[in-house]
Amino acid sequence: MSSIDLPLLRIVGLKGMADGAVIAGALRDPDCEARLAAALEAQQLRQLPRGFALTPQGRTDVQTALAEERAMVDAAQIEQIYERFCLINASFKALMHKWQIRTMDGAEVPNDHQDAAYDGSVIAELGEIDTLLQPILLDIVALAPRLGRYPLRFSDALTALRGGDAAMMARPLIDSYHTVWFELHEDLISLAGSTRAAEAAAGRGD
Repeated sequence: MSSIDLPLLRIVGLKGMADGAVIAGALRDPDCEARLAAALEAQQLRQLPRGFALTPQGRTDVQTALAEERAMVDAAQIEQIYERFCLINASFKALMHKWQIRTMDGAEVPNDHQDAAYDGSVIAELGEIDTLLQPILLDIVALAPRLGRYPLRFSDALTALRGGDAAMMARPLIDSYHTVWFELHEDLISLAGSTRAAEAAAGRGD
């Protein structure tokens, strides 16, 4: 495989732009400054006021490395894993709608998160979805070891939610459960040799 820091560059590419702390958190590497510096020197990243972003060279290198990764996994196995993920993805999307919108007096209204019992019931339902996700994650990591940080990222987000940090459900720019889910979905789409546009056309987009 190409000798690039694919885990780091892929995280930046998925987020579009991210500061060093966000990147370090997603990588679970608190000392990733040297890795960022190396990617800057290789002209794969550029540093802007709001964080790091891929350069055109970085995007090309990532796509090349992803294609090499895809060629090394069993296509039939990853397609079967992806189909299993898509089955629970529908439940997750419905859950996210419940987190953001609730029905009161027959009308849908934004969830203001003032009802701890309601939010608790949604988090409990997320726990059920997470239980279904865990064996899928094990199979994913066995096929593509680069994705080995996903189980910990999901576990940390769910633990924080259960501890009362509501931001860890869906807030962007942090390792919220929804952020990690979106990034996993993107990696599965890549491994399956598909695209977000093709998945959306097939009714399997987020």
